[in-house]
Amino acid sequence: MKEFPINSSVSILYKRLSTSSGLAEWFADDVIVKNKIFTF
Repeated sequence: MKEFPINSSVSILYKRLSTSSGLAEWFADDVIVKNKIFTF
């Protein structure tokens, strides 16, 4: 496992990790959220 420091405010980081559009920016071409299930 690797750890990477992220220099960001908590509110910006939360938006990136808790929304489909934010996750799509970082991890995948498209992210779909249905019934609290995230599909990458």
